[in-house]
Amino acid sequence: MSEIIKTDAVVISKMDYSNTSKIAVLFTHEFGKISVLVKGARSAQAKTGRTVDVLNYIQVILNKKETRELQYVNQVDLLDGYSKIKDDLVKLKYTVTGLELINTLIPEAEQHSRLFRGLVKILSQINNTTSHPAIPMLRFILFFLKEIGFELQFDNCFYCGKEFSDAESVSFNFEKGTICNDCGKDHLVSFTFTKELFNFFLCLRQKESNIQVNEREIEIAYNFIEKYLKFHVPEFKGIKSIHLY
Repeated sequence: MSEIIKTDAVVISKMDYSNTSKIAVLFTHEFGKISVLVKGARSAQAKTGRTVDVLNYIQVILNKKETRELQYVNQVDLLDGYSKIKDDLVKLKYTVTGLELINTLIPEAEQHSRLFRGLVKILSQINNTTSHPAIPMLRFILFFLKEIGFELQFDNCFYCGKEFSDAESVSFNFEKGTICNDCGKDHLVSFTFTKELFNFFLCLRQKESNIQVNEREIEIAYNFIEKYLKFHVPEFKGIKSIHLY
């Protein structure tokens, strides 16, 4: 039996389907990630097809049936199109990384209301910020990792418990976590943070607003996130969108 539901959603991806329709993946507030069929969306005159576009924040009315893989879109209204992100290739590059991680790592129909609210908040920040968009997106990714069970811990050495405050450098084991330099001599090290990069991650977690970072450190930070996820999720192949622009 089907039911008519209304929910807020962010459009994660879309693709052509048949000669007239499109399939879109929505990340919704109440129902998590779902796939929908937008009939007639390929017509140039179809308002619904233009509204159900990647990155758009929408309110959608669906004909939802649990036994059906694709839910049917009845009506959709645009809440925010994030035009400043779409007009800026750098903002778009980092924003799409967040959408890609959600699409790749969150199963269908698994509810993540906190993550949805966090996504909408960070999209608004990136849309309106004049600072580097990689910073709010990396902060969102740390939150994302925590929500899906892969939280990164930076407070203490896994082996000796030493607290990190102003370390020269810190090692990291993808299975155990952070390791001080002394313990790193006797244990497997997967990644080594410079002092600057480690402090960057600490600032991200502590939600500091005035973060100074260069492009090279941003690149290494994303590289670290990729390697960490590849270790914990064998089917994960990397963040494709970060290398496209």
